[in-house]
Amino acid sequence: MNLVKTKYGEMQVIPSDSVISRSLTMYGEWAKNEIDFLKEFITPGAHVLDIGSYIGTHALAFAQFTGSQGKVYAFEPRREIFQILSTNISVNQCTQVVAFNMGVADQVEQATLKPLDLDTPDNFGGQELASQEATADGYQATITTIDSMHLERVDFMKIDVEGMEQRVLNGARQTITNRKPSIFCECNSIDGGAGVLAFAHSIGYKVFGVLSDAFSKNNFNGVGDNFFGEFKELGLLLVPLHRLEHANSLLNLYRLCPVDTLDTLALLLLHKPQYSDAELASTPAAKLLGTMYPSPLSRLLAAQLESQVLEVHRVKNSFSWQVTKPIRFIAYLGRRLSAVCGFDN
Repeated sequence: MNLVKTKYGEMQVIPSDSVISRSLTMYGEWAKNEIDFLKEFITPGAHVLDIGSYIGTHALAFAQFTGSQGKVYAFEPRREIFQILSTNISVNQCTQVVAFNMGVADQVEQATLKPLDLDTPDNFGGQELASQEATADGYQATITTIDSMHLERVDFMKIDVEGMEQRVLNGARQTITNRKPSIFCECNSIDGGAGVLAFAHSIGYKVFGVLSDAFSKNNFNGVGDNFFGEFKELGLLLVPLHRLEHANSLLNLYRLCPVDTLDTLALLLLHKPQYSDAELASTPAAKLLGTMYPSPLSRLLAAQLESQVLEVHRVKNSFSWQVTKPIRFIAYLGRRLSAVCGFDN
């Protein structure tokens, strides 16, 4: 493990981690644009749940937002990742962060997990939490529900659990109904987003979509090289009615999109450049249709190019172009003669 200086304090990172640790090492931050947005909903003294904490980038940032009077509950089920999370909390003396070596879902259970090989390059932050067959090196991970914790206060929930967002919400229904926190869920697919949208509607919450650039030009280390390219992250913000006015005040600043239908969700995902390769390419339809589908932008660019080509042909076939052709030829010869004779010098 390497210790690097970041926007959130000193953090232990995984050298072979191809996304989050690489970003922390190179830029001194991860998901800055997303975290800046979430700060709008986390006030000093707030109680926050960081579900899917990984090595603690969001938990450490949330600790700064809540201050010493607040509380951050960080959940990470994988024991090798939890050790790093615990180290990062301790190194930065974040006494307001309480870490749980647990996963979160809709029922209390045990899951069998295989240890991650942290020496082999991978996107460790994108690993799904799926119970596996028992092996000699496997271990048992505890899965809990938020409702079973009987928390007296919850102001904000961040959920990043690689497709299990609806299960987490279902296991927190009573807590959410009673405490009415704002909620931010990662969204990588229509399937996952549909469950989140249905849950929100069932409890009277409004949903907004927010797209965040993965790369920040104003990153902590001031590095201009962008290994993320055009990649974006999509999150769904679930807002209780008493916080709706605050969310509406941020519509233009963060380009929040109200999400009422799956069609809106589909459009948001299509504005996420990696969506095609990350999600659509694995569907059965992709084998038949491929993922090189036409888009409005490509059709617009093709139409503009065709218009420009037609305009060039029109000009070249015009009377004035034909009449002035000898003059242009003489001018061309003059330029060539000047270059050969060195008159340009």
